[in-house]
Amino acid sequence: MDPLTIFSLGCGIMQVISFSHETLSIIKCDPKTLNKDELDLLDAASGLVRVIEELETLLSKVAPRSGSKSSLTAARKTMQYWRYESEIDRLEKAMNGFQSVMDSGLLSRLCGKAGSGKSTLMKFLVDHPKTSTALTKWRQNVTILEFFLWNSGSQMQRSIKGLLCSLLYRLLDTQRTLLQQLLSEEPLLQAKEKHFDWSVIDLRRLIIRTLSIQPSPVCIFLDGLDEISNPDRPSDLLKLIEGFDDAPSTKICVSSRPEPAFHLWLGDRPQLKLQALTAKDIRTFVQGSLKNFKGMPETLKNDQKVGQTLEELVILIVEKADGVFLWVWLVLISLETGL
Repeated sequence: MDPLTIFSLGCGIMQVISFSHETLSIIKCDPKTLNKDELDLLDAASGLVRVIEELETLLSKVAPRSGSKSSLTAARKTMQYWRYESEIDRLEKAMNGFQSVMDSGLLSRLCGKAGSGKSTLMKFLVDHPKTSTALTKWRQNVTILEFFLWNSGSQMQRSIKGLLCSLLYRLLDTQRTLLQQLLSEEPLLQAKEKHFDWSVIDLRRLIIRTLSIQPSPVCIFLDGLDEISNPDRPSDLLKLIEGFDDAPSTKICVSSRPEPAFHLWLGDRPQLKLQALTAKDIRTFVQGSLKNFKGMPETLKNDQKVGQTLEELVILIVEKADGVFLWVWLVLISLETGL
């Protein structure tokens, strides 16, 4: 199996996980009010979540979970295959759009629907050495920080406070001289021992101060803005990001769903839409699947009119999918069952 295929499978796994948790979190009404299709979808999501939980149990026996990126274990495994440069070049050509987005401003955005692969792409960008190389076009010796908001995680994994604690720790852990400077400016900081001792206001003020005196430039990747949970609001998170954006020598890349709140605040910022990045792959997948439907006679497959109709169907599916591979897969299963 070639590396690109393995990467696609990894993306598919992450989309299944995202789809399952999303479906269960959205459908919280009385089952009696759901129609048959919705009940089938809910049953499928519940089954997938059970399988995922069993896999997580097995994985926990091998390696403990750590941090908000632990849900991306499957994606991390697939990334190991990107050391084969001859294979990665094909994907990187499709990611030229991301390079231009990163080059065009200090705050940029990846946008896509739930299950479109935003977190998988963000993980890829954070870990891949060519990201550091690309950032040298902006500044030299860039420090890369990341935080993955996750609404199924702990309170600290889905809150502004957790985000600030994580980023501040990462900044100061490698800059001991910076830490000493802050402690000399504010001696009372030494009395704070746990995250309970900190307020969001103090953390926000301190991290912006840290970014302003940081000797090296910083690039921050923030994934899942829409996964912030109560009592924090999206507007609170966006105001925080604006504060980061005002800090000198700081570049920010965020990802979110195309929700109104984020479009209002970030709509004028450079962005890369996931559906634009994956449209060609989805089209190839749909074309191959339709040609290989078991219920379609060979005579029809070679018919010119049928071929034209299938091509129109391919265009329609790609357009409606809007970057979500899992939706495409469900549609193709439904079509094949109908045949």
